[in-house]
Amino acid sequence: MADRVYPKQATNGTAAATNPSFPATKAQQYGASRPVYRPQPERHRYRRSCCSCCLWTTIAILVLILIAAAASAILYVLYRPHRPTFTVSSLKISALNVTSASKLITNINLNVTAKNPNKKVVYSYNPITVALVTDDDIAIGEGSF
Repeated sequence: MADRVYPKQATNGTAAATNPSFPATKAQQYGASRPVYRPQPERHRYRRSCCSCCLWTTIAILVLILIAAAASAILYVLYRPHRPTFTVSSLKISALNVTSASKLITNINLNVTAKNPNKKVVYSYNPITVALVTDDDIAIGEGSF
């Protein structure tokens, strides 16, 4: 009980009026003053601005992708596109000539019908040219329609 840090209570029931003196720790020297605190100047951090630039660029790209996805979903709902169907309606061989030089000369008429199941989407076709060639680059025939 003799090693108390706090002073004894006064006889009238109140605490002692003087502040207690605590012993100095071993790391402190007696009578030494502490150095004045001088905060370091703030350095401009390029990494912070680079990270924010990358963040905003990523957010902008994600917003553009979201807008494109929403626009394509709206177009799909409005038009309900379907693939056109193609069928061969007729195939006629109008001429078939075999010559003595082992050549075959033919004239073939091929009719292809295209059906568009879409009511709001229109397909237009340019003239089509067809060529038939073997693996050895020997021309067998060609035509256009």
